[in-house]
Amino acid sequence: MILMYCLLGVVVSIPILPLLYLKSILNAVFIAINNKRQAYKGQNMLGLILTILVNPVILVVSLLIDLITLPSMLLADERNFEFKYQQSLEVLTAV
Repeated sequence: MILMYCLLGVVVSIPILPLLYLKSILNAVFIAINNKRQAYKGQNMLGLILTILVNPVILVVSLLIDLITLPSMLLADERNFEFKYQQSLEVLTAV
């Protein structure tokens, strides 16, 4: 069952990764075009190049970390979770 949830997580995450990469590239281009304050000449272009080169690695590592921690989160005891919505409901009904 846990394996099925991990597989579902991978299937859902794969189409989202290119969108996240595209969003970060567009954000870096926007910053490179509009940022007028640079600490040194070429800082905006360096940020854009680093975003293009490093961001795929960061996205893949993030996905792997999420997939590694997913089973421990799914198997966690429910007593350890915070029941903030239930507490809010109890506060509203107590009045």
